[in-house]
Amino acid sequence: MLCSVHFTEDCFLNLQQFNSGFSNRLILKDSAVPTLSGHPGDSEPQPSTSQQHLETPHLSTTFHDIGCQTEPPQNMSVGIQSSAPTVGTQLSMGTLRASMRSKGTQAIVPCVSVYTETTSSFPEFTPMSSTPIRPQDYRPRKRPRLELEEEEEEEEEGDTSAELQAEPQDSTYIPGDSVLTDESAMSSEPVSTYKDDKYIVFESCLRELFQSCPICKAMNLEIFQYDTFRRHARSFLEPAIIHKWKTDQQHLFQKLQHGGKIGVSGDMRADSPGHSAKYGSYTLMHLDSNRIIDLQLVQSNEVGGSYHMKKEGLKRCLDLLDSNGLVVDYIVTDRHPQIQKYLRERSITHFYDVWHFEKGSMALLNKRVVKDVEKLSHHYQTSSLEAFHSLILRFTPKNVVFPFMGMLCR
Repeated sequence: MLCSVHFTEDCFLNLQQFNSGFSNRLILKDSAVPTLSGHPGDSEPQPSTSQQHLETPHLSTTFHDIGCQTEPPQNMSVGIQSSAPTVGTQLSMGTLRASMRSKGTQAIVPCVSVYTETTSSFPEFTPMSSTPIRPQDYRPRKRPRLELEEEEEEEEEGDTSAELQAEPQDSTYIPGDSVLTDESAMSSEPVSTYKDDKYIVFESCLRELFQSCPICKAMNLEIFQYDTFRRHARSFLEPAIIHKWKTDQQHLFQKLQHGGKIGVSGDMRADSPGHSAKYGSYTLMHLDSNRIIDLQLVQSNEVGGSYHMKKEGLKRCLDLLDSNGLVVDYIVTDRHPQIQKYLRERSITHFYDVWHFEKGSMALLNKRVVKDVEKLSHHYQTSSLEAFHSLILRFTPKNVVFPFMGMLCR
């Protein structure tokens, strides 16, 4: 991309077509070298010896319109690059305004190394100006930063419509081949991953992602230790819970004393299935109001094993009712042998829960089953008490170990 004034007539391939009006621009030969200064009165210097024997590689056939230099150059020479030849061109700011603002660019093509510098007397930059040829080792003088910033401000204030219309005049101009893109395309905006492919992974792999937060310590939040929690629980939480429970229980006993004999249902909940339970809580519920009258927590080593915790829990509940002046009319429980014997000894009417009876009965013709049918509860069952035990599981899961007072309060 050079000015045609600096070349002789024999350097062009289509001079006659251009003069006749059949071509819009002149096309240089592959071996063409600029030898004219650009003024009609100047003499034509002869090419140097290095220029005569120069073997120039094949040039690209991409052309652009440029302006001509109006002031005579101070010197002119051609630099020869012996190794990998390149062309370095310093473009004006106006040329790059079509894509984005930049302070310079460098185009690299395989050809002779020619350095050009734009000079113009116009207030704004021309799209691209022809320049005198500099030697290979020539380093252009850097303009002061203040001068460069003033020129940028003048370009921002001026109308860039002429500059934007200059490049499309070239028939070989392709917008997609631009070296730089606009600022919006170069910005690193996050891309949505909603349409990404999904995969089935193991739960253990997913849990590894939540072990620690990669951004902050939200998942590794420091908090007081378990010993500190137990100390606060023993000093404040558990005494408050026990006091509240005892107060409400006494108010309930006072209401039941005016109603005469009461009917209750009882059942035990263990902290683990089978005979390996450490704690067993026996609950007594008032059947008419579905309210919990008493709850006794028994530890297995107190009674010689988990098998005896149910009887001991019922005994403690009935003893508490007697001490508060409450008389039990009847009680609905399961068919536990120790419970049956204990209630007969205390002369308390005993009914069997239908659901427990059906779950534990295998052959309907068994003599014990036939004998126990007459003791089935005809009205109340222990379903409400079973629902209460299911609620307690939310606060005391069976796979978590709690201390005695912590289990009782929960």
